[in-house]
Formats: sequence, C-alpha cells, structure tokens
Amino acid sequence: GTEKRFAVMQYIGLKDKNGIEIYEGDYLVDRFEEDGIIHESLLPVVWDDVNLMWCVDTSFAKDGSSLVHLVDYFGEHLEVKGNKHEA
Repeated sequence: GTEKRFAVMQYIGLKDKNGIEIYEGDYLVDRFEEDGIIHESLLPVVWDDVNLMWCVDTSFAKDGSSLVHLVDYFGEHLEVKGNKHEA
C-alpha cells in the first residue's frame, strides 16, 4: 500500500495580503528592487520561544539567529509563497 504522510502545521492567526492563512513553516516573500531588478527573499515563519511570538527568520543561514516579529517586518505586505514541507 501507499502511505501518505501529512505535516501538521499550526495556523498563526494571521492572513497574508491575498487572504491566505499563514501557517508555521510557511515561507513569506520579501521583495526588493536593486538596480531595476526585483529580487525575492523567502523567509520562514517560526515561533520565537524567548519572546513568545511569531517571527520571520531573517538570518542568512536561516538558523534562527535573527528573528523579527512578523507584523513588524511585513505589515500589510505579507505574502505566502510555499512552505518547508513542499518539494
């Protein structure tokens, strides 16, 4: 038989600018322009155990060394673009 595995992801209580629910493990896209080129950076949504709040991991290595409160970082520009469970 074929076994399907599902990842349980926690809804964090916020929606992105398109009305999509944001879950732990989602990647939020940060777009910025440099020399006329639009670049995208994907930032994972993580729980900060120290400050007890949802954050994005802005560290280069995505190792949790630079966590920024989700709402402070993006405001109304939050946009989900995949998650860590998708290939």
